[in-house]
Amino acid sequence: MKTALLFVSVLLRALTSAEIVVQVKPGGKASFHCSIADSQNILKWLRGNELVYSSNPRTGMPLKGQAAIMSRSRLKNEQDLDVSGVTREDAGLFTCKVNERAEHHRLVVSSASVSPSGSLDSGSRAVLSCDVAGLVEGSVVQWRGPNGQTENSATVTLNSVTVNDSGSWKCAFSSSGKDLSETVDVKVRGAVTLFS
Repeated sequence: MKTALLFVSVLLRALTSAEIVVQVKPGGKASFHCSIADSQNILKWLRGNELVYSSNPRTGMPLKGQAAIMSRSRLKNEQDLDVSGVTREDAGLFTCKVNERAEHHRLVVSSASVSPSGSLDSGSRAVLSCDVAGLVEGSVVQWRGPNGQTENSATVTLNSVTVNDSGSWKCAFSSSGKDLSETVDVKVRGAVTLFS
């Protein structure tokens, strides 16, 4: 019986220590659900070590923290946190705390672009950029092209594009074991052949 209780305790601790990943584009809205909240204990939402919100279910009154993100945050249902107008600086670790229990959420803010945008002439230059904030240290950002080519970099320069570069390019990365990506479409106009 003691072994079964110890196993359940270790399993619960492992489940609550895993990070829940939330991916959002800049300007979007991030929603975090605290599954460890209860109706009797004080709940705290932290961004890093800074208090964003605290809620006491006995009084129903939320306490706002001093974190810079506070003005764009709101507590929903006395347990969930919504952050609007997300910026790259918001990325990182959010923690829901109830007594000694903690549930970790990782906010990943990402976007991808190709420059110049629009259709490209064959032979022109294009730069693919993938901006990702909030990943754990050591994470790899990789571009995958439509023909299976890969580049281990957040920025890829295509010096002389061809019609073979046309298609969807995926910027792939992972956080806390969850695979994430952003996609851009590269459009290259082919050479026109005139018949006489």
